[in-house]
Amino acid sequence: MKLYILFLLFVVVSIGHANPLGIVPLSNEVSVYKNIDDDFESRGFTAQFISMNMIHDFRVGFVLDLNYDDDFKSDNYWEFGLLVPIKDRLSFSYQRVNGSFIKPMNQLGFTWRF
Repeated sequence: MKLYILFLLFVVVSIGHANPLGIVPLSNEVSVYKNIDDDFESRGFTAQFISMNMIHDFRVGFVLDLNYDDDFKSDNYWEFGLLVPIKDRLSFSYQRVNGSFIKPMNQLGFTWRF
């Protein structure tokens, strides 16, 4: 599973840096977070990878969270999204969500950019 996720991340980031298909990278980010609950107890840390690209008028995004507790036990969560413009600032939105602690699901909806 982790190899599959890393492969998806590699493909999305690589596509964002090539440009034969009119691909424009919007944002490629890596973040590291220390997780602390409301009682200031440690909840491990998270490494987050985000890649947002534009392919002609379509926006394509990938988000990967790798979570580790203080004993280095891990879980993961990822989203792959596609936004198809409808009119002006309104787009149709599709997301595929999966992770080690949730059941895979598809999300369909609309996105309004303002």
